[in-house]
Amino acid sequence: GQLIGVEGYTESTAMGLLAGLSSVMHFRGEEFVPPPVTTGIGALLHYVTEEGPSAFQPMNINWGLIPPLQKKIKDKVQNRIKMGERSLRDIEKWKKQTKI
Repeated sequence: GQLIGVEGYTESTAMGLLAGLSSVMHFRGEEFVPPPVTTGIGALLHYVTEEGPSAFQPMNINWGLIPPLQKKIKDKVQNRIKMGERSLRDIEKWKKQTKI
């Protein structure tokens, strides 16, 4: 995991899963569509692949990687609940799209 810029067992496993899925899709002749940036795994992948080298630091997954909601919610707990609900909806759409 640290070779690609993530820290932690979960993060390393998640990136390995995406690498495996990407490989399978490549061998099938299909395009790999990354998970949405609104999900934890998608946000971490986006950070690893898109963050400029001058600011890059190996990263654990965290709420700061996930884009904020369109409508700001002041209560931190409620905000995270809504972000989590959005993530679940978006990952389900992604799974159907990629036929996982």
